[in-house]
Amino acid sequence: MIPATTSRLPFLILGMFLCRPLAGKPGQGETTWSRFAHLPFPDDALFLYDTFPQGFLWGAGSAAYQVEGAWNRGGRGPSVLDTLMQRSAVSLRNPAEWPSWDSGSSSSDHAHAKVWHLYNDNFRPAQKGQVSIALSSHWIKPQNMTEKNIKSCQKSLDFVLGWFAKPIFTDGDYPQSMKRYLSLTLPEFTDAEKNLIRGTADFFALSFGATLSFTRVDPDMLFQQQQTLNLRQLLYWISREYNPSQIFIVENGWYVSGSTKTDDANYMYYLKNFIQDTLKAIRYDGVTVMGYTVWSLMDGFEWFRGYVRRGLFYVDFQSQDKKMIMKSSGLFYQKIDAKRSQFIDPNIYIWGLHQTKNLIKIDGSGVLKLKPHCVDFSHCIVNELIKANITPVVALWQPGAMNQGLPFSLAKNGGWESQHTVEAFVEYAQFCFKNFGHHVKFWITMNEPSVENLTYKAAHNLLKAHAKAWHLYDKKFRKIQNGKISIALHADWVEPASPFSKKDEEAARRALEFDFGWLAEPIFGSGNYPEVMRQLLRQKNDLAYTLDDVNLRGYFVYSFSDRGDSKSYGLYRYVMNKYEAKPSLMYYRQIIDNNISPDSESQEQLCPKELLRCLECESLQPRNFLLVFISFILFAFIVIILLMAYYSKKIERRSKYPYPVLCRLSPVLLGKVWK
Repeated sequence: MIPATTSRLPFLILGMFLCRPLAGKPGQGETTWSRFAHLPFPDDALFLYDTFPQGFLWGAGSAAYQVEGAWNRGGRGPSVLDTLMQRSAVSLRNPAEWPSWDSGSSSSDHAHAKVWHLYNDNFRPAQKGQVSIALSSHWIKPQNMTEKNIKSCQKSLDFVLGWFAKPIFTDGDYPQSMKRYLSLTLPEFTDAEKNLIRGTADFFALSFGATLSFTRVDPDMLFQQQQTLNLRQLLYWISREYNPSQIFIVENGWYVSGSTKTDDANYMYYLKNFIQDTLKAIRYDGVTVMGYTVWSLMDGFEWFRGYVRRGLFYVDFQSQDKKMIMKSSGLFYQKIDAKRSQFIDPNIYIWGLHQTKNLIKIDGSGVLKLKPHCVDFSHCIVNELIKANITPVVALWQPGAMNQGLPFSLAKNGGWESQHTVEAFVEYAQFCFKNFGHHVKFWITMNEPSVENLTYKAAHNLLKAHAKAWHLYDKKFRKIQNGKISIALHADWVEPASPFSKKDEEAARRALEFDFGWLAEPIFGSGNYPEVMRQLLRQKNDLAYTLDDVNLRGYFVYSFSDRGDSKSYGLYRYVMNKYEAKPSLMYYRQIIDNNISPDSESQEQLCPKELLRCLECESLQPRNFLLVFISFILFAFIVIILLMAYYSKKIERRSKYPYPVLCRLSPVLLGKVWK
């Protein structure tokens, strides 16, 4: 299992459905780069907490030659591979020097196709198996998001992966880009050969890692673009380009220095990224991946790289017995593949060497299946406790911070608020009684449920789950197992503040009833909730689900507006002599219209943010009004002072210099004045 935010943004989830791969055909993979370039960042790069599909296959690869070696022992002699590795390696940098470039690919395709048809015609009906071919590939990204660079990336994948994949998974012929680029050297298929090769794979087997996929790819095949370790985008490209029914990652991993021992944090980092890419390709991109195989199980001989470290187990090559120790990457991978593997077919077979040479089923026998839910481990603990003269007492449920101590699927669908959790708990209790009841004689259904964190409905369902589990044990298991079953309740003692006050004494008793009696009275007393508790809740009518058969006649909101209310619990805020609707009004109106509380998951969570903003508005808006008013008064006062100063100076100037003023008058007016 691989963890994930269980919470992804809505537009990412929408994108997951809108961008599911369509039926692929050659050339459609070219849309991969533009698609991933437009995904939201960093949201799409966040860690995904989710699970792989049911039946997903996990594995670790190995190989005989790379692990065994020892050609000079046991009278075996060197093999073809030993001879090859002793020679100087043929360079893959020049396609013309690649021995299979002009003939090997065609021969390989023919050989694979004939083997597939052989199995399909003679063995598939009886054995019901699948056959494919493991293809290596790199991944490449454009230098810049231009149409020319994207086409170069598409061509690069055609030359490496499409060289074999296109003839097998599409039309039986090589990619068009290869045929144009290598028209003189690339052999041609006849129509008969195309029909022979086309469709000869039951699933797409992909190898992605430090093999031919990367460092040994001819630089000319990169077409001046950049290689990158992005398994998710490659899986999406394959689904778009070839539309295989399933993809099986048959080899994936990276390598670290040969001096690395058991602490291979770098390799573990690569492994996490590859597995996360696979999970995102499944959940976000709609790619059908059936399994994942890490390379490799143990350190070995890695061909042209020699003795680099790629295994989950460290091998001491210098020791006589080649001792193996699990690395940190192995511990990590073990936690992902938490379910121990076993054959799906439980029957036992033998080889019929002297007759049909087929597998012969032995009737009446079968392989012992592993027990689910860690039963073996729990049995071991119980047995060891009994051996040590310790009486085991088993609690079936312990409240916890993570999902209330419940499985994720139950917690996600309401937890103890849901009746489904009650039924699931009873099934779980029956499983435990059946498997451990012969050794466990004391059972606790619920271990100290905290009433502080329980709603009335959750507590109600919790009591029903306890009661059903008790009656189940009493009816089916008590006579055989002779055990006892109960519930563990947490209690605090409360004393009256004043021992002489009747009100304090009633308050103390009421506190005990709400804290301890809430769950104890229905079980050990009357079978109903405490009378004090029922009377108080009946008076207040605070909750609709307080008790069964509560006759709730109506509901009144606390206040219509915030005016004159210091708690601000109203539906309208009062600001600057105006009433403004708060987000709670819309929420309350929806409750009235639908006669039901809105779904918390679909309801927009606007209230907290709006509340903070509104509180700020309520405090700042009156202050802003006062500030504007004071500023206006101050501005008017300054203007008046300036006007007064200006006119006083003007009057003073006229009284001091009268003649220059008169001389500016016209001669006619001046003559009239003197007359």
